[in-house]
Amino acid sequence: MDEELNITALEEEKKELKKKLYEAKEKRERLNKITNELKLRKKELIEKIAEYRKKGLRHKENRDEINKNVARSKKKRSELNEEYEKVKKEVEKLKK
Repeated sequence: MDEELNITALEEEKKELKKKLYEAKEKRERLNKITNELKLRKKELIEKIAEYRKKGLRHKENRDEINKNVARSKKKRSELNEEYEKVKKEVEKLKK
């Protein structure tokens, strides 16, 4: 009788662990997606800055537009970094 209960308990524990593993994999995928998005955004910003420098767009209107775009990009990057940290903490929590 005890062996049957033990086997049942182990099977339940196995199901829970599989579920946690699946959740961790999903979170890792989200984490990778966010990381890739950040890398892409960084690359786009670098290209944009290089393009502006190349064209010599130094006029006030263009600088204002650049500053707005940079501020918007920084805000988006900050949001993505926050999401990244949240997911990273959850993954670390699930690993424990």
